[in-house]
Amino acid sequence: ALAALDAAPAFDSSRGKVGINQDRHNRVLIWTRATVLRDMGDAQGALALLEKSAPGALEHEFDRNSYSGRLSLVLCGVGRYAEGVKLLSASLAREEQKPHHPGNPWLAADLAYLGLCQLHAGHRAAALAMAAKARVAFLAQPDVSPYFKASLADLERALRLRLPPI
Repeated sequence: ALAALDAAPAFDSSRGKVGINQDRHNRVLIWTRATVLRDMGDAQGALALLEKSAPGALEHEFDRNSYSGRLSLVLCGVGRYAEGVKLLSASLAREEQKPHHPGNPWLAADLAYLGLCQLHAGHRAAALAMAAKARVAFLAQPDVSPYFKASLADLERALRLRLPPI
């Protein structure tokens, strides 16, 4: 994945519209690299990339939410649990207000990630609630990629729950 990102071209800045992220495409590549680093266990490297590539306040809501979701997971990954929980909770609250399929795997995975972060922050009851919500979502669409369901498996294992795999 990193080799593919290394081979991606740099994009010229967009011009003409006020308030748009003129370097959006380049930032998406940086955010994707940060996600890959996080998935490889390099949360510090991911955090360094994300801290240098934040979208502006006037940029599209989708980009701001995508960034905050990624940043929150990385904050939890580096042990900054309170910050990660706060940011991911706010991001998920915004996302849950939008219409979604009940088995949306992105949302379900983030619910489980939030639960993991809450558990590490010492909030077991909140983590149990997120595990239950994520499980319901995955049961609504059980054939999604194991990549999405990994966060729930990790959360349920950390909570020492003995539930059948989805």
